[in-house]
Amino acid sequence: KFTFTATGFVDPDAPLSLSLEISRDGGNSYTTILTDYTSLSYTTILPFGKQDEDFNITVRGRVKDLYGASSLPATVVVQAFRPANASGAALVEAVKNAAESTLEQARQSGDVTEVVSVASALGEMLTDAGSGSGSSGEVENVASNIVDTLDAALSSGAVTEGAQQAAAETAANVIEATGSGSSQEFKEKAASFISNLIDKTLGSGNGMSTDTGTAFVRGLAAMMSGGSSDLAQDLFANVKSIRNQTSANLVPGEDPVTIQANGVSTYGAAAEAEDVQGNYSVGEYGMSLPTSFSLGTSGVITVEIIGAESQPYPETDEGSPSTGVTSITFYKDGVEYDISNHSDPLTIFIPLTNGASNTTLSSCLFWDETEKTWRGEGCTYQLFNEYLAACMCTHLTDFAGGTLVTPAPTPAPSPSSSGSSPSGSGSSSSGDPGTGTGGVPLVMIIAIVASVAGVLIIVGSVVGVLKAKKKKKSMSR
Repeated sequence: KFTFTATGFVDPDAPLSLSLEISRDGGNSYTTILTDYTSLSYTTILPFGKQDEDFNITVRGRVKDLYGASSLPATVVVQAFRPANASGAALVEAVKNAAESTLEQARQSGDVTEVVSVASALGEMLTDAGSGSGSSGEVENVASNIVDTLDAALSSGAVTEGAQQAAAETAANVIEATGSGSSQEFKEKAASFISNLIDKTLGSGNGMSTDTGTAFVRGLAAMMSGGSSDLAQDLFANVKSIRNQTSANLVPGEDPVTIQANGVSTYGAAAEAEDVQGNYSVGEYGMSLPTSFSLGTSGVITVEIIGAESQPYPETDEGSPSTGVTSITFYKDGVEYDISNHSDPLTIFIPLTNGASNTTLSSCLFWDETEKTWRGEGCTYQLFNEYLAACMCTHLTDFAGGTLVTPAPTPAPSPSSSGSSPSGSGSSSSGDPGTGTGGVPLVMIIAIVASVAGVLIIVGSVVGVLKAKKKKKSMSR
């Protein structure tokens, strides 16, 4: 365990609070372990350092006052060695033992901050230990213990924004540690925890930072492949919510907000309506607007894109996707905007993932959320290159490349055999019994009318559906 203390701070805007971040890669990236702690001294465990960094961990701390004004960051480097000769299954066992003792102590303290901090350290240790350990069952048991502890602690009351971010990062770490072979039961538990944490984050009224959104996407994307179709769709819906929240406060002129993690990419950008033109993309997922495309001269447009290598939607009787998904949405002044009144199609780009190729794709598909099936209206497939499929579409939604299944036509009913030979060479005079106008058998006229009426009923059904101030201070240990 390590104790970190900030001393010598005086400020009339009390209470003062302590925030800590750690880096295991020499300060290139940091993970939050403590936010707005109302004591300036904190004791916690830290994850193992990395061998290629000589087991060094850089700890960065700040002190804030009541109004959020912050000191300059101060850093200290400590060493956290992994257990001697521990690797593989032995290292997993060491993390398991540490989790059982430290999580229980954190639970008994009743301090949500301590629970999140301990879980964060254990999550990073589990990520290291689980990689190539061959102990997937034990890794999942430890991960499940961490998720259960976090869930119970965060359900007990209000949680700071920093604690929410740390919890999201921890969830992502333990999910990644379990790998693609984790059980459906664990995936459902972890997905439920992340969904509840997203709701808590949004319910706080503070919005969602890009860092928190990135942590959520990491965890969700790690579970999207290999799970049930229903779970994958729920995970993808949560990614959409995160994309929307991280883009919600963008204004024209700001840099786009992008998140890329575990095969999922999100993008959000804002522009004045008259300036929306050209190409928008994140990685290879994106679109190209025709030169004739116009959204008018007033209002602010937000363009949001998601690309996912794993396909969250299932094969249906109407369509079979063979790529991932590209999802695109426009918002005008905060309201989802329908582009279907634009005559010239947009070009939607879909990377060829999951073994797909332009020689095997034949259709552009879009997911009909109402009918829960694939459809193809308003889209035309075009060959682009060996890496990308291009769909020319007159609407926006979730797109994929694949095969559209066209139902076989219903054969016409056979004429009645009454009064005719098997070859159909019987009497056909207009006055004969069993025939109608022009010699067409009455049974055929009835069948045709019923068929047409059936088509009208179906069309009617489809139409119905379409409807602070800054202070310079110092920190010491």
